[in-house]
Amino acid sequence: MKYRILNLALLLFTLGTSLRAAKGFYPVATIPETMMNKAKAVVRMYDESFVLQADNKATTSIRCIITILHEDALDEAEIHIPYDKFSRVSAIQASIYDEQGKRISKMSPSDIVDYCGPSSYAGYEDHRVKIISTNHRTLPFTLEYSYEIHYTGLLHYPYWDPQPSYDLSVEQSRFQAIVPSDLELRYYEQNFPVEVSMSSRDNNKIYSWEVSQLPPVKWEPYDPPIQEYSPMVFLAASDFELDGYKGNAETWEDFGKWFSQLNADRDELPIETSEFIKELVKDCTSAEEKVEKIYSWMQSQTRYVNVSLGIGGFQPFAAEVVDLLKYGDCKALSNYTQALLKAAGIPSIYTLVRAGSSAPRIQREFPGPQFNHAFLCVPLTQDTLWLECTSQTTPCGYLGTFTDNRDVLLITEEGGKLVHTPTYTEKENYQIHCAEISLDESGNGSAKIANRYGGTYYSKMEPFLRGDQQDKKKLLYQDLEIPNFSLHSFSHEEQRSKLPVIHEKIDLELRNYGTVMGDRMLITLNLMNRMEPLVYSRERRRSDIQIRRAYKQTDTIQYTIPSNFALEAIPENQVLTSKFGSYRTTVNVDGSVITYIRELNVAQGTFDSSEYPDFFDYIEKLSQLDKLQAVLVRKE
Repeated sequence: MKYRILNLALLLFTLGTSLRAAKGFYPVATIPETMMNKAKAVVRMYDESFVLQADNKATTSIRCIITILHEDALDEAEIHIPYDKFSRVSAIQASIYDEQGKRISKMSPSDIVDYCGPSSYAGYEDHRVKIISTNHRTLPFTLEYSYEIHYTGLLHYPYWDPQPSYDLSVEQSRFQAIVPSDLELRYYEQNFPVEVSMSSRDNNKIYSWEVSQLPPVKWEPYDPPIQEYSPMVFLAASDFELDGYKGNAETWEDFGKWFSQLNADRDELPIETSEFIKELVKDCTSAEEKVEKIYSWMQSQTRYVNVSLGIGGFQPFAAEVVDLLKYGDCKALSNYTQALLKAAGIPSIYTLVRAGSSAPRIQREFPGPQFNHAFLCVPLTQDTLWLECTSQTTPCGYLGTFTDNRDVLLITEEGGKLVHTPTYTEKENYQIHCAEISLDESGNGSAKIANRYGGTYYSKMEPFLRGDQQDKKKLLYQDLEIPNFSLHSFSHEEQRSKLPVIHEKIDLELRNYGTVMGDRMLITLNLMNRMEPLVYSRERRRSDIQIRRAYKQTDTIQYTIPSNFALEAIPENQVLTSKFGSYRTTVNVDGSVITYIRELNVAQGTFDSSEYPDFFDYIEKLSQLDKLQAVLVRKE
């Protein structure tokens, strides 16, 4: 009965579409001005229906009509439909309409491209993606598309994100979940303006959500990820089944038990490898030393290869398989490292994380599959080490921007347990610049620079430790915020530890760094670390201000001025303090040497949008102070 009702609804919708087509299908002129203003694309209509038939069987139907107004939004007209062993895509249709709503093309089967992956890494996987690519470039135009996904194994339920991108307005978007009365559906509404509408029909429970007339969201500096403040609805199962493995996700503890079940008995190593590990660490004097030695050996013996075949997208290779093949994905390598540590008598915990330098936070109050990566937690007596097992270069215990400061799920024998990874403080997150500059009477000069980077700055600078000299040179020209320079020599050295440091030395030539105006020369004292002003309006702010990581910058720049110039004026010392951080500069003069010292401390935190004028003024003041100049005058 439910399928007849759905088919009737589709028939009525199709008839309505045919009538509209006679007058022009969604012409651009009918878009309200509020939806057009500053928008690069407009969702005219989006309709998604998720029909759950059993714990391991469901169908999702999607129909969307979107108008592309700007070339920057052309990627909105390329539709990616992922599928794998547990899902099948059908009924793909797509048409393109011109500005007046006249259909100018209809997709044929040859227009659908089917790729392996979405992974950007080499590997073996049955994750595939069908791509609807219009290749249409005459703006504006409207794309209509529809498709269905049929699931025969369910862990991830669909989520509804009606406004997933900046500069995208939404005229109307609907989402519906239809569930048998005897099955449980959990849902979580984030920033949603109205509550769910619930009804029942033919022994089914129907959950409906709808939004309309959403104006475009503009990017703002220091935004949280858009997924954290846009309206979204997440669905999840209470009970689920994937490839014969049954689980429950009502609590983090129960959800972790399912992963513990997947990982059970997969940590056995060949006897030879176990004996080798014991011999490897026999002379170590601490647990920390053992972990570091085993981790380094694992890095030297293995490489990352993505493996996502069937349940293998969630279940790791057995440790003995990784030991034989010498490769694995994040799951397999984490499980393998756990087995190696176990052989040395060191317990560790397989851990799930939503990785990425700017990944949105997970919903703590809504247990379920919110993670995209696995790594390892090693609790020790004095400390806890976190091991990124997919990297052949990351120092032991270093998190970096990939996994720092976020909730993660420990997979223990008792089930899942949410904990938070360490947050680097401003003392640990630092860059220190020291430079000695000699200027001639034309304003040209040479600079010897010695820099030190720690904490998450190590993640930024790590590419300078790999690759050839030519690649590194290109990176330096892109990275150094110094006008008009030529690079003579450079070097980078790594100090490996849980809090690693990169030491950088640079020799370069400066051209016209001092601005000569008649008998005077102007020198901007801040050589290479200037704060840029905020270009957006001071008064208007939609989102909260998010400073994701605290950090500290210290610059000590020493200028030796030409012998035929004397110092005429220098900036006064400056001190600024605010809830967003602090700033201090001092300028000292000793004969022909000017020493400029700048210290900037940035506070981590999320600040209410009402505080944006104060934040704007603070950044504006910093940007002005970073441009202050010393004035030299030619001696008579």
